[in-house]
Amino acid sequence: MKSEKPLVIYFTNESPALSYGLGTYTEQIKSVFSDLHTLDLICIKISVLVNEIEFNNTDGISTYIFPDNQNQNQLCNSLIYFFKHELSITKSRHLIFHFNFPIHYFIALEAKKHFNVSFIYTLHYMDWCIELGPNINNLKKILETHSENRIYKKFALEKAIMQISDRICVSTEYSTHILKDFYNVNGSKIAIIPLPNSIPLRPKIQTDICQIRDSFNLTESEKIILFVGRLDKNKNLDTLIKAFLNLRRDDVFLWIIGGGDYRTYLNEVSDSSWKKIHFWGYRDKTFISRAFQVTDLGVVPSIYEEYGYVAVEFLCAGIPLIVNNTSGLAELAKNVPQIYKFSDTSESLNLALESFFENYNGKFMSYNSLSVERFSINTFKRNILTVYNDLINMSSI
Repeated sequence: MKSEKPLVIYFTNESPALSYGLGTYTEQIKSVFSDLHTLDLICIKISVLVNEIEFNNTDGISTYIFPDNQNQNQLCNSLIYFFKHELSITKSRHLIFHFNFPIHYFIALEAKKHFNVSFIYTLHYMDWCIELGPNINNLKKILETHSENRIYKKFALEKAIMQISDRICVSTEYSTHILKDFYNVNGSKIAIIPLPNSIPLRPKIQTDICQIRDSFNLTESEKIILFVGRLDKNKNLDTLIKAFLNLRRDDVFLWIIGGGDYRTYLNEVSDSSWKKIHFWGYRDKTFISRAFQVTDLGVVPSIYEEYGYVAVEFLCAGIPLIVNNTSGLAELAKNVPQIYKFSDTSESLNLALESFFENYNGKFMSYNSLSVERFSINTFKRNILTVYNDLINMSSI
């Protein structure tokens, strides 16, 4: 009887992040399998928006949208039953479960009882960094008290899924050190796989740029600062707006692309300044790619970021960039000295903005081919396939 190919089952949850970084990551994982004949892929999305299992195959990948259940035991039992009886997966077939959320730990525990399975966990962010900021001392205080508060419990769940996982994918050395020192993760389990660029690279042909500028009603002298991301607290947009409003230039405009409640930021903007700030709302990659063509400066002011897709996209597009000197962004800036940095406050960011435009020469930054290759989708595919194949080979020993 012909043996079945190893099967990767990729798990996501319905989440605002699916429209941004995690959604992009999911599409990139699917692209790995587009012309791959040695592995199969099935996607499982756990969603509160459905009441029964739904199926789609619009992109050539089988995706099952599975009803969420607050009772994790019931959810796990339903998934195991589905895998066994609906998908006919047997214990003889090697499985790789690829997780993206700490809550998937409970699925991993149950799956170990029924299947020949290895686990990969991709670290997109650490919950305590979102709430406490990336200062490790903030985490130390909570861990030392062993208090049973919400943040401690989230840390414990993150640690649990890392301990049960066979490989943990991270984007930065910054995360590697934290995983070793505070999550007690063996370094041999960690794979550093930088996030790939997701915006198509286009040659900057002057005639095309002029046409795009005209479509945005931009004059020849007007300059654009661009922010792309969810409008949430961690993205630190209020700091960018304050810094921008104190920028002493009439020819510079701030564009904000991303979903969320823009009304949160209205109090920061006076009536006289509205003409200089444009909230575009959530837009697709095609629109963002066009916006990149006329952007003079990108800003990633996030309090905490694992590099972040936006920083990589600005970098690969050759757009000058200012980042907050923190977490993975600090590591990116260290490796690319041309990136401007600021230190968390609006005053520091304003100084960085002023410095950039004082030295403005209208040219995009140029990066060598090694930088572009490092963040290419082909490099990402090779790296993630290496992780999959290593686990398959380990299970065969």
